[in-house]
Amino acid sequence: MGAKGYIARRAAQSVVTIFVVAVLMFVLFRLMPGDPTAVALSPALDESVQQEMARQYGLNQPLHIQFIRYMASVVTLDFGYSFFQNEPVRDILMRRIGNTLLLMGTGLLLAYAFGTSIGALAAWKRGSFDTRVLVSAVLFRSTPVFWLALVLLYVFGFHLEWFPIGHMVDAQAEYSGFLDKVFSVDFLHHLFLPVLSTVPFYMAYPLLLMRTTMLRIEGEDFITMAHAKGVRDRDVFAKHAARNSLLPIVTTAPIVVGLAVAGNVLVETIYSWPGVGRTLVQAVLQSDYPLAQAAFLMIAVIVIIGNFVADLLYTVIDPRITYD
Repeated sequence: MGAKGYIARRAAQSVVTIFVVAVLMFVLFRLMPGDPTAVALSPALDESVQQEMARQYGLNQPLHIQFIRYMASVVTLDFGYSFFQNEPVRDILMRRIGNTLLLMGTGLLLAYAFGTSIGALAAWKRGSFDTRVLVSAVLFRSTPVFWLALVLLYVFGFHLEWFPIGHMVDAQAEYSGFLDKVFSVDFLHHLFLPVLSTVPFYMAYPLLLMRTTMLRIEGEDFITMAHAKGVRDRDVFAKHAARNSLLPIVTTAPIVVGLAVAGNVLVETIYSWPGVGRTLVQAVLQSDYPLAQAAFLMIAVIVIIGNFVADLLYTVIDPRITYD
């Protein structure tokens, strides 16, 4: 199978997976307890107004018609109006996705930078340092993100009052634009605790993976040859061992990115961070079907695309891996 055939087959598999997830979202939300019309249609409204709103939201149509309309909205990315916020779902999510990517991206960037560096050093410098790093990594990986977030919020937010307890910026702050807000001290002050809650957990994965790969590569012939040629240990470490250990780190990064989007749901909720995760939780609690379905689907699509990109990166980074 050639490159085009492989990419086409993986793309088709991704599309089918997205379709299955979309169907599951429609079914699961209809099985949830509660009546969505109670949110969209207030009993205090005039009957004619209720009928018009039911027609607008499609709540008066049979279930199979609602399903057809829902699948059409998935294809066209037009998810209708939110029951609770009464504005287009797409507009709501477009405002939130940037906030989620900022929080998740900062946390993952720091996690991978520290994780790969410490993992490489732990493998290269065997002994007590390696043991301490290994124990710490296992501890970080075993610590739930939401538990650490709650502890940090209580200690540094409520008790010491060093950091704000929620939101992205102070309510009284005014900024001329998105970039002006992001690069402000106020924003960084609010960002610190949410990022600190995610870094230890996600840092453990590249740390352990880098350490394991480095230990395997240290026994390869080209490392022995480099030492025999008189290459300095520092250069052997950086240019030969560490560089050749980055393949599994890079190729698994898209998968971790997709999982981190889903994992940030609790962090966003705890810190009242206005991202897709917190929006999803609010939509579920309010039985806001259009918004909840679209938010779930957005997270699922990011995870699926992450897996697709990871598969393609294998052959780009390591030419020894073929599409066959």
